[in-house]
Amino acid sequence: MRRARLGAVLVGVWGAGLLGAGLFNTDPVSGFPLGTPATVDYTTSGALHDAFSLPALAWRRL
Repeated sequence: MRRARLGAVLVGVWGAGLLGAGLFNTDPVSGFPLGTPATVDYTTSGALHDAFSLPALAWRRL
């Protein structure tokens, strides 16, 4: 029962992360797209995109 609940919570966190990352635009950085200077200027939208992406995508690094 605990594993099922944990699995459901993890899937929910992953889904919320994907939805949140999709709602906010990422910032252009490091020359992408072409012609963008190689600087990092974060906007609120870009920071929120990155914050929501972490729980959705960070597990792949484990």
